[in-house]
Amino acid sequence: MNAYHRWTLLVALATALLTTAGSAAADYADYIYVPPAKSWEAHSAIPQAQAAAYLKQGFPRRVYTQYTKKNAALQAQARRYPAPVVATGHAVNLNAHECFGPAMADAEGRYFLAGIASEGALAIRLRVDLSGLLAGETLWLIDSTGPRAFGPFTAADADEEGLWLPTVLGDTAVLLLRTPGDALPMLYIEGLSHFFTLFEDNGEKALPCPIPANCETDAAFREVSTGVAMLIIAEETFNQVQCSGALLHSLMGSGLQPYLLTANHCFSSNPRPDQIDVVWDYRAAQCNGSGAPALFETPRSRGVSFLAKDAVLDAVLVQLDDAPVASLGRAWFGWDTRTPAVGNAVMGIHHPRGTPMKIAYGRVTAINVRACLDLLCMRPVYQQTTAQWSEGITESGSSG
Repeated sequence: MNAYHRWTLLVALATALLTTAGSAAADYADYIYVPPAKSWEAHSAIPQAQAAAYLKQGFPRRVYTQYTKKNAALQAQARRYPAPVVATGHAVNLNAHECFGPAMADAEGRYFLAGIASEGALAIRLRVDLSGLLAGETLWLIDSTGPRAFGPFTAADADEEGLWLPTVLGDTAVLLLRTPGDALPMLYIEGLSHFFTLFEDNGEKALPCPIPANCETDAAFREVSTGVAMLIIAEETFNQVQCSGALLHSLMGSGLQPYLLTANHCFSSNPRPDQIDVVWDYRAAQCNGSGAPALFETPRSRGVSFLAKDAVLDAVLVQLDDAPVASLGRAWFGWDTRTPAVGNAVMGIHHPRGTPMKIAYGRVTAINVRACLDLLCMRPVYQQTTAQWSEGITESGSSG
């Protein structure tokens, strides 16, 4: 995401989308920063000790081998895509009886466990059908590398095209079903995505171009940069695309709203908000690129609804379920109705290739530009602002 003067998003985009979403008329909005939570650690929907105890129990593990030893080939193939594809996948069409083990019980009632794996995956993401769950029945997802649990997911979370669960590290996603009754709940696992690219610098942090975010010591930057997130976006083909996005101070209603602005070209032709897995505070602790958290340690959000979508401006405004204020605090970017001018200083804050947060410095070189998103320019976008970077670089995955 680009920022300049008052740490504002480039205007035409933000103003048009805010107007579409129905915000109050204004010339600009300053950024807002909420200080760190007094005590925050990676939130687990089930206490970590309890999640670890579940993982030690015996349960069936369904393993898929379509992509065994193919990560390097998949990475090479992904370079031909216009969007930054980090995972590919396939339908699995499993009902609960095909993958869950026998009923077990604890103080909270009866539960069932299952592991779904894609051999060699660096991370995995599942799409499930929750429509068969009854009142009181819940699904939980456990990231075994933490451990960290996500949930509860209920029939109220069901989507007619399936619900994408959060991304978890490693080759196995562990599912836990709880029920107040005796029978195994009705759950349908529709498909999985196999991540062939891991969220890390892959040895490239020694290069001079990508600049880790914590190399910038300006206090205002440190605050504002907490408003930028890494996005993992599912496609209908079970591919996963990685982009960037930023919280926007909307002036709508009372309090700060979890409204996130990103690029329209990050989405397939028929996007759904639940496709978006939002990863916050994924940044190196040191300027040399070291000290980045593991994925399970990061605050997370997911998309709830699209407030505005514009293919011409190449922008999408998404409402999230939450914008968690964690150990770094959280910022909402400001915006300004003034047109940027050639020569304005610009800073980019982004997640190139799914790596920990990077920055780039440059100046505006042109405004109101018609730009192309593919070689044949089948999807032109308009009113774009271009910049020439003097330090740092933007790459695939920086979009947003």
